[in-house]
Amino acid sequence: MNKKRNTIEEIADFLLENGGITEEGRVHYELKGARCEELESAIVMAELRGLPKGFKPYHARQIKCVWDNPEYVENVLVSKIDQVLEEKCKDSLFDLITKTVTSHLFSHFKDEVNGKALKVSMRSVSGKFNQCAFEMVKKYVDLKGIKGFENLKPYHFKQASQNTWDDECIVNEVLKRRIGELLKENYNNDFVKLISKVSYEELVAPIRDKLDGKDVEVSLVRFSKKFGDNIYNILKAYVGLEGLEGFENFKPYHLNNTTRNTWNDQSALDEVLMRKVDQLLEEKYEGSLARLIECTDKFELFTPIKDNLGGKDINISVYSVGQKFNDSPYLMIKSYIDLKGLKGFDNFKAYHLGAPDHDIWSNQDAVNEVLVMKIDQLLEESYKGDLIELIKNTCNNELLAPVIDKLNGEEVKIRMRSVADKFNTCPFKMIKAYICLKGLDGFEKFKPYHLGNSSKETWSDQDAVNEVLVMKIDQLLEEKYGGDLVKLTTSTNHKELTTPVKDELGGKDVEISMYRLNTKFNDSPYEMLKKYHEIKGLPFNYTKSNYKTAV
Repeated sequence: MNKKRNTIEEIADFLLENGGITEEGRVHYELKGARCEELESAIVMAELRGLPKGFKPYHARQIKCVWDNPEYVENVLVSKIDQVLEEKCKDSLFDLITKTVTSHLFSHFKDEVNGKALKVSMRSVSGKFNQCAFEMVKKYVDLKGIKGFENLKPYHFKQASQNTWDDECIVNEVLKRRIGELLKENYNNDFVKLISKVSYEELVAPIRDKLDGKDVEVSLVRFSKKFGDNIYNILKAYVGLEGLEGFENFKPYHLNNTTRNTWNDQSALDEVLMRKVDQLLEEKYEGSLARLIECTDKFELFTPIKDNLGGKDINISVYSVGQKFNDSPYLMIKSYIDLKGLKGFDNFKAYHLGAPDHDIWSNQDAVNEVLVMKIDQLLEESYKGDLIELIKNTCNNELLAPVIDKLNGEEVKIRMRSVADKFNTCPFKMIKAYICLKGLDGFEKFKPYHLGNSSKETWSDQDAVNEVLVMKIDQLLEEKYGGDLVKLTTSTNHKELTTPVKDELGGKDVEISMYRLNTKFNDSPYEMLKKYHEIKGLPFNYTKSNYKTAV
């Protein structure tokens, strides 16, 4: 007891000698570890002996149990915030909350007693409030009985503490409030409509609030980060929080403004693709994928999927899915076949589509494949495998008719128009390409005029006209006139000159019609013979009048 008394007296003596607690926070040069109640007694004793009032145990350093006294905590808290308000915020608590860096609240509290500049560490005081500016200010408001800040929340602070958004209650409160406001103000309380149209920017726009009658914006940047800055995660959490029924199958792709990562998820991509094709098959093609392939186009495949959420219709955009497949209906349907593990579509190619990808016919292999398929089919169905008969009898319309192929046992028409365009819609070029692709022998001299239905352009080629004319007259000379050109010239007639020319292709006889060639010479044997002599470099000593006499 005497030892304790002596300690209190020594501290009191030190305080009297030094005019109170020193600016360094000392209460004695030798005594250490004094307890709060000892210092309190020493201060009272010194004050009775003339020490000016105002010194408190918290002005001193290394005093035990000071902050176990709530009165000291509250006193320092109020004094510190009053000081910050005066020095930094022009006495505006609103500015302290919404504009000031909260680190000011944690710096030393500067006090002055008996002319001494004393510093009080705020570490232990702020520790009583979990180092949280909100809790400190909230307590200050309560202690001072300040009106207008009854709805003060941690997120009103310019620098909300890191722990603010770790508090699930606060996150849920803001979540419900933000979406509730959006539903009421912009979406007529229709959550499905919100899903269909809301953007990320709209969803995380600041909340507008009031403190002390003044507007304040609450940034949702950190709030958003709790959900990975993901609009779907925010809305999904709201569904769970409110227990909304009918949204069990709510997925990221239901959002019209979904995130890019949605389509980086292969499972989501596959799911939407399958739903889209399944829906088309059910609604329009009676379950026949072959019919869908033959008739669908890019626009049909890219129309939104119809779905239902919360008892209301909603559209799922397929645009981004199409982009993942390079806007290619073929790649989309091919992926669907693979995902479903469908049999009978092993030979499915891009050209089976009624509206194939625009670049399919830039692939020469695809062009060649369809061309061979087409002519093989014509040979089998119409010409008993005889290419000469096809050459003699086929026509443009026949070659442009669709190829019939089978997918999963169902017939599918392959349009020939684009293939024909690659050959300028020229039957000769198409058949010539077929011969080359098949490597057929005996067709080396195959020319456009061998076609039974040769085009007008064939006889616009003077070289072709000359070639057939020479072939015809040479053939007459050999077969009927024993090589006597004079005799042929004076004896032949129009009928003889216009009978078909005999030629050979692929080891078989073929006739070349002279009808159109004849018209090139105005149905005149004289003109034909004159041209023949000119081509051969032979003199032709006839005029039209004496030729008629000679004949």
